[in-house]
Amino acid sequence: CCLEWDESCKSPTGRLIMAAFYVSADKAYAVALFGAPYEESAWSVSFDDGDTWNQLSLANTYIDFLSDVAVSPDCNKTMLVSVNLEHGRGCDSVWLKAKTLPEAPEYSGQWLRTWCGQLTGVYPYGPHGLLRLAPEETTGDTVYLVDRGTSTIYWNELETLACWKKRSATSIVNNIVDLAVKD
Repeated sequence: CCLEWDESCKSPTGRLIMAAFYVSADKAYAVALFGAPYEESAWSVSFDDGDTWNQLSLANTYIDFLSDVAVSPDCNKTMLVSVNLEHGRGCDSVWLKAKTLPEAPEYSGQWLRTWCGQLTGVYPYGPHGLLRLAPEETTGDTVYLVDRGTSTIYWNELETLACWKKRSATSIVNNIVDLAVKD
């Protein structure tokens, strides 16, 4: 009798007291509050009826260092990888800032957290994420995130806003130290 919920492919972050509400047919906001310090609670937005969520503000995270930056060839988008070594959830992140963000013009010029997870590579100073862009694209839509020191590569085909896909390169190499994307 009751409809089942579909699981989102990229959920909002946070652990306690979640509230979500729709402001239009396909746009929704969610907020997760409280918990211990650095619990990754945040104010999140979805542009696709709740399938993918990106954090807009109030991201309760800790950043030990930025491990990489990528700028789209047209200089419209800047993406960063932040690393959290051991505080709170130990959550590493990818951040996006676009001068013009066609999918959500109201967030042009604002930072959004578009990926969070735990990088596990053993680099001399701990986990280290590398960002690489598809060379044939001038707008930086396809983004690759390498978990340096592992065989794991994530990629996203909507300038980090969509769901991230994960691939292992174990059949080729076990410990990636860098990546060059071929068009």
